Amino acid sequence: MEWRKSTGTQTQQPAVLDLTSSPSTVYIRKNITKATVRDAEGVKIPVWKYDEAAISRDEYEKNEAIYSELVVMIEQAASAESVYSDVLLQQADAQATLEEQATLEEQDETLADILLTVQGV
Repeated sequence: MEWRKSTGTQTQQPAVLDLTSSPSTVYIRKNITKATVRDAEGVKIPVWKYDEAAISRDEYEKNEAIYSELVVMIEQAASAESVYSDVLLQQADAQATLEEQATLEEQDETLADILLTVQGV
């Protein structure tokens, strides 16, 4: 089974296992991500980018247990990656909040110093 880079314009995320697009071919996809590209007129359009393997329906049916296990592994890896990405985003948000709080505290101290100076203290 050989993987190739593919791009699709489906409105919904493509399935990891595609048994319906073709009567003779089964598609297995991994590393599915949403992206934006420009068309011939320069207009941005949303696309899906992924690695895709195509196998005959006969081959899939002969080795369905193996391919089903592969699909489960791909889905689990994608789920783990999604959780990891969510954690990173939460950490970035927390860091931004801390930096904002530090800036506000510095501004409060500066305003207090100005007020004390104006009052002659």
